[in-house]
Amino acid sequence: MIAELISDKVSMGDCLVSLMGNGKYNQMKMMVAFAKQSGISRLLNDFMNFRNSGGEIEAVVGIDQHITSFQAIQQLSTLTNDNLYIHHDRGASCFHPKVFIFEKDNNPTAILVGSSNLTTGGLFSNYEANVLLSPQGTEEDKLFLTELSTFYSTILKDSNTQKAESHLLSQLYSQGLVTDETRTREFNEIIKTTTNIPFKSKRRFQIPKLPVPIRRVPVLTPMSFAMILSKFDVSSLSSDPVILVPLAALRQFPLFWQWPTSFTLSGGGYPERYTAVRVNIPEQTSQTAYTRLYYYDRKKEFRLQCEPIKRNGHEGDLMLIERSTSNHFEYEITLIPTNVTRYNQLRRSCTTKVSDKKYFGYR
Repeated sequence: MIAELISDKVSMGDCLVSLMGNGKYNQMKMMVAFAKQSGISRLLNDFMNFRNSGGEIEAVVGIDQHITSFQAIQQLSTLTNDNLYIHHDRGASCFHPKVFIFEKDNNPTAILVGSSNLTTGGLFSNYEANVLLSPQGTEEDKLFLTELSTFYSTILKDSNTQKAESHLLSQLYSQGLVTDETRTREFNEIIKTTTNIPFKSKRRFQIPKLPVPIRRVPVLTPMSFAMILSKFDVSSLSSDPVILVPLAALRQFPLFWQWPTSFTLSGGGYPERYTAVRVNIPEQTSQTAYTRLYYYDRKKEFRLQCEPIKRNGHEGDLMLIERSTSNHFEYEITLIPTNVTRYNQLRRSCTTKVSDKKYFGYR
C-alpha cells in the first residue's frame, strides 16, 4: 500500500479534482459527515465531467449537528443520479466518517481517508489531514479492501441510512435537521472586531469561485401560526406571562420557531431564545419588545412569554404569529378577539386539535 499525506501542499479539493479527471476511474463513492453546496459547487464542473465521461457517483451524508444543508443534499441527489443516502442516529452518536473511494469496474484503486468534509473549509480553507492510499495487490492490501468494503456495505444497510427521496428531504428541511445556506449568517467578521488575541489569518489554498450562486430553497416554511387561546394562556393576575404552544405545533414546523438552531441553554438548563417581536392589541398602540421562547423540560411544555397577549386576551380568542420581513423584529404577534370579523377566517385555519378548546394551524 502506498500512502501519501494530503495536507499543506495540496488541498483536498485539488486532490479530488485530479482523481476525477485522470481517466482511471469510473466509480466514486463518498461517505462524509457534513456537506454544503458552497463546497460542492466549487467542484461542480469536475463532478459533472466525471459523470459525463461515464462515471458513477454514490454518497452517504450525515445530517448531525445542523451543518449539512438542504441545498447540498439537493445538488448531491442530482450528481449521484439519486444514489444518495442520508445517515442519522437520533442518539448521542454523530455520523463522522470522511472516506472517498475511487474504483475501476468495482475495483478500489484509490482511497482517501481523513478529516475533510464536502464543505469549502474541508476542501480548501481548513487545516485538514487526509491520506491517499493506493493498494498494490499485497495480501495486506486485499484484507484492507475487504474490511473497507464491509464497512461501507454495513453503513448502507444500516436502518439509520435512508435513501434521500424528495419526501424525506422536505421533512428534514421543515423540521430543521438541515440548514438553509441562503439564510446562513456569517459571524467571523463580527467576532474579529470584538477579540484581541495574538493569532493572525493566513491564506492557505486558493478557494475557487462559485460557478453558480447558491440556489433558493423551494421548500416553503409557513409564514404564520394561529392558535386558540386556552384559559391558562390568558390572565390579568398571573405573575408569569406564559402562553403554551402545543408540542405538536413545535414538532410540525420547528423552523418556524428556529428550533433548535437558535436556542441556547438558560441558566436553569432550559433551551431558550429571545427575539424581537411587534405586538398588536386591539385599540392599543403597537409595541416592539423582546419575548422569550423556551422548552420547559420538566413539564414537557413549549412556552412563549408575551405579556400583552396574556393580560389582554380572553379564553377563546385567537393569537396570530406571523414571520416578519422587517429588520427590526422577527415576528408580529396579534390578538384577534372573537368578535372581530377576521376571527372566523383564521379560526378555520386552526385544523389541528389539541383539546376540546385548543386548536392551532399554520399557513
